[in-house]
Amino acid sequence: MFVRISLILLVLSFARTEIIVSLTPSSIDENNVPFVVLGTLSTRATLSSTGAAEVVHEPCLYSFLSYGPDNNLFVLDSNGTLVIPFVADFESRSSYAIAVRSTDAAGHHVDANLTLAINDINGVWQSIDLVADGTRAPVVVGTLTVADPNGEEYTWEILPFIDGDLFSMTNTTTTSTQLVLNQDASFDLQPQYNLVVLLLTAAGDYVMDVDVAVLVGRVQLSPSSIAEFNMPNATLALTTAAGFGSGADPHVYSWLSYGPDNDLFVLKSDGTLVIPFVADFESRSSYAIAVRSTDAAGHHVDANLTLAVTPRLDPPSLPVLSANLIADGAVGPVVVGRLNASSVRPV
Repeated sequence: MFVRISLILLVLSFARTEIIVSLTPSSIDENNVPFVVLGTLSTRATLSSTGAAEVVHEPCLYSFLSYGPDNNLFVLDSNGTLVIPFVADFESRSSYAIAVRSTDAAGHHVDANLTLAINDINGVWQSIDLVADGTRAPVVVGTLTVADPNGEEYTWEILPFIDGDLFSMTNTTTTSTQLVLNQDASFDLQPQYNLVVLLLTAAGDYVMDVDVAVLVGRVQLSPSSIAEFNMPNATLALTTAAGFGSGADPHVYSWLSYGPDNDLFVLKSDGTLVIPFVADFESRSSYAIAVRSTDAAGHHVDANLTLAVTPRLDPPSLPVLSANLIADGAVGPVVVGRLNASSVRPV
């Protein structure tokens, strides 16, 4: 029995435990979406004599250490979730260094210096705007640009399915090209176009395909008319429909500089249009305004709108009897006269 215990103690003395803090995954592709989860921290105990590792079962709490060079660029919660709040660019910087602490339930902790790698990839920036309802073809709807050309030449190709045959490009052998819609934009006929664009190397080798959605936007004024002699500061509402998911995203509204009558109204960013004056049909029967509607992604559509003023009937005058004398001895029935009620604005 004594010999057996000694052997166990001897084995334990040579089986040292190493605590390792790791980030999974430890890299992210450039041109990422801001505020995406980069990875998750975990803590493992490794028996150095065997190389075997096991995940620590009890939960650990994580925090930044003060000396991490790039800690201030990231967001770390106590569960070990690491968030990257910015768009990484490999050409600007290929890696970041952070320092973290892992603490178990008993208060024991281990510190670690970790490196986050940025992966260099080829990507395509899409700058596709909303197309205003009623715009005549050809319409430049936006630009496609290779995000990381790395000095290489590329070619573009629109696949001829879905709505691809309705589009063309201004230049197919460059790192940036404009996408052109060769059909009049009509929200009623087709509120959205979908197409696939291939990005190829100059030698014709496949790089990636790009899904593109082009939305037709319509800005409307509701109601589109107001009865004259309105109360001052009466309000109307601007709304925007765009694509198949019309009305899903809130839009911000602003004046365009060329609206003839913009200065007569007050426009709020939520689309509320205030009429601070009393409209008079005889003085003016309509007003023209020009507005811009911008969605959360920064895409916008411009619109020229007309606000009509509708006339009201003036209150009729008191009825007037055209005659009120009857000749003595007249045999009835006798037409005494006609009652007349008049309006300045007959219907």
